[in-house]
Amino acid sequence: MKLSELYKQCRTFRKFKQVEIPEQDMDDILNDLRYVHSGNNRQTLSYIAVQNKAKRDAIAKVIKYASLLPRELADPKPEEEAMAYLVIIADAEHSRTVDIDTGIAAEYIVESAFEKGIGSCMMLNFNVQKVNEILDLSQNRTAAMVIALGYPSHISEAAEIGADGSTAYTCDETYHYRVPKKTVQQIAKKI
Repeated sequence: MKLSELYKQCRTFRKFKQVEIPEQDMDDILNDLRYVHSGNNRQTLSYIAVQNKAKRDAIAKVIKYASLLPRELADPKPEEEAMAYLVIIADAEHSRTVDIDTGIAAEYIVESAFEKGIGSCMMLNFNVQKVNEILDLSQNRTAAMVIALGYPSHISEAAEIGADGSTAYTCDETYHYRVPKKTVQQIAKKI
């Protein structure tokens, strides 16, 4: 798949088929993370792949999906939950480059997963203390981002931005997500 197609098709997914992610696919995603760019090449981030059902269920209780949507459209039902979470871990006291590194790592994760047909949802809306406890992190480490992973059970697509200019995404009763994207002219210029 050409990168431009991957960027266009790799959207956020919030509801998943209850099919386990093959161990080799998770290993491949984790291996790809070895090559993530980081400020001053410090490589201070680490990752925890949560595949155990009890741990997944515990994390599912302390995260929130899609704050712009009504809860009944945003949150997956128990039979639609993620089949894994990949948690990005950072030093509890960190510089702003770590926040940038977290964003870069998140993109590696979602693109590496999508290449394998695995959908994802990046989340910052979670109870950090509870996730840290679930993962038994030391006090000097903290969850920086949680990424839900699984095979999508719905459609999520980029759409042309409407005449009103709103970037708010929508979801209908069939869980067809539409994510408005600005035009090139609205986001960039050449000088």
